[in-house]
Amino acid sequence: MGGRITRRYVRRTRTGTERALWLTIALVFLLTAALLLWLLVRTYASGGARLSDQTNEPGGQGGEAVTGQYAGLLPVLPDPGADTALIPTDGEVSADTDGTQEAETAPAARDDDDLVYYRHRNDRMDIALSFDDGPHPSYTPEILSILDEYGVTATFFMVGENVQYWPEVAESVIAAGHEVGNHSYDHARLSSLTETGVREQISRCEEAIASVGEYRPHLLRPPEGCLSQTVRKLSRELDYRIILWDIDTRDWAHTPPGKIAQNILDNVQAGDIILMHDYIGHDSPTPEALRLVLPELLARGYRFVTVSELIDGN
Repeated sequence: MGGRITRRYVRRTRTGTERALWLTIALVFLLTAALLLWLLVRTYASGGARLSDQTNEPGGQGGEAVTGQYAGLLPVLPDPGADTALIPTDGEVSADTDGTQEAETAPAARDDDDLVYYRHRNDRMDIALSFDDGPHPSYTPEILSILDEYGVTATFFMVGENVQYWPEVAESVIAAGHEVGNHSYDHARLSSLTETGVREQISRCEEAIASVGEYRPHLLRPPEGCLSQTVRKLSRELDYRIILWDIDTRDWAHTPPGKIAQNILDNVQAGDIILMHDYIGHDSPTPEALRLVLPELLARGYRFVTVSELIDGN
């Protein structure tokens, strides 16, 4: 009698222990799966965010701050359905762009062709300064004054919406003899748009610029440097050349002026296209960086030309 009770007790104890063990294993598995899922969601969310230094001012290009965009730019995982080539990098990335074309990353090492330019090497010490995202009511006039002080010509890639907010500033750029390029109407990522959307962005920006100075741009800089086959196709159709860059100054990230200047001086070569911005949300380092770097580049024998002069030169 006592033996049977003991055996029953042992079996019950062993069964309870096994159940507890399996419950523990299941709980550990569920917790591990939940942790992995959380990490995956967090990584995807941070990778998909567009880096940007712009504010929500009129014509601004988003409200995300460089907490990181732009872009000189920090590496970032691709957004769903779009290319995130903030600066030209080697290789290509396949992406679904709303059923249009495959988005691509602009390869910085590739030679210039008759459509896309990052630089144009020459033996004349010619280089091109370019400014994106303007016009801005205070920074653009300040930059124009500095350029005039040193006798430097540049190319301004304007956002159509900003041109409409500050037409007199856009007109002053043209009147000063600088070149103006198309930077889309509202800084949309062109590689994520349909053909109709890309055409509208380019055309509306062109019309905004033409309305202030009877000036028709023929250079296109896609926001963030993002390209797609659709962008290429329409650029040819609309008689635009696509202009990217060889040196990113990271002024959009509020890099200190001294570091911006040193970056340029350490890397500049004849034929470079240098990326800067005349529209930055606040505390732009660009004017001071120009005051530091322009006299040194001139002293080294560099000659500043517009982007069109650079790429059309032999």
